[in-house]
Amino acid sequence: MESANSVSYGSDLALPFNIIDKEATGHPTISPTITIDDGCPDVRLCPIDTLLKTYRSLTSRNYGITNANTSTGQGTIKFREELANYLSLTRGLNISAENLLVTHGAQMSIYLSAQLLLGLSKKVIVGKPNYPIANKTFGQTGAEIIEVNVDQNGIDTDAIERICKNSKVDAVYVIPITIIRPLLH
Repeated sequence: MESANSVSYGSDLALPFNIIDKEATGHPTISPTITIDDGCPDVRLCPIDTLLKTYRSLTSRNYGITNANTSTGQGTIKFREELANYLSLTRGLNISAENLLVTHGAQMSIYLSAQLLLGLSKKVIVGKPNYPIANKTFGQTGAEIIEVNVDQNGIDTDAIERICKNSKVDAVYVIPITIIRPLLH
């Protein structure tokens, strides 16, 4: 018989979640600074109007709904094609749909990237402050985490350049400054 305390995948992910009970405290819940929302996009960072226009045009066609679920392990092909086109036009990236993998959310993407890129004797540069779960994920691969200060303008790129001149760095993990700004105050 399996122990009542056993955990999935052989390790316990002991995260310090705080549960706020309105009835117990008598106060309404305060919105957190960082929200983990199971993969929903941050509309502040997303060209939502353009995406909604494209979504409406695709779903209004007769075949739109029928083909909405057609996908591969990498995500829906039509979505990846449109995303590749968008990234080419707006970011200058020369990629195709085959270069893209759509995940359920940021945490899944961080985990998969860490497993593919990092390991023992690998080095990853992260911002300070940073997303703590990302740091923990990187650390679990055995990689060395090198912290670089972040200010109101973002991560210190001069510090990254100095580090890269002195040692091989395998990855640099950055997050949008709009997420970091509240942590800097």
